[in-house]
Amino acid sequence: KSGMFLIYFFFTSHAVSAADRCLEPMSEGACSEYVLLWYFHPRSGECRPFVYGGCGGNRNRFSTRHECQSWCEKERRGRGNHSDHK
Repeated sequence: KSGMFLIYFFFTSHAVSAADRCLEPMSEGACSEYVLLWYFHPRSGECRPFVYGGCGGNRNRFSTRHECQSWCEKERRGRGNHSDHK
């Protein structure tokens, strides 16, 4: 019985954290590297490029536009989740 609760908790908390990740503001981080990454812009509903400094920041950063879209654009439309790739 407790095992079922843990499985339910894992999946529900992961879904919430995926949506929360996409709603965090863009954050360049605190260091001085120049890394081109992508973040989700909630007001426009789009993934946009930004320059990441290499440390700090938050979870709203993705290596590719596709990864960003997979996590966030489907969450915004209320269909699927980040594991449902196009």
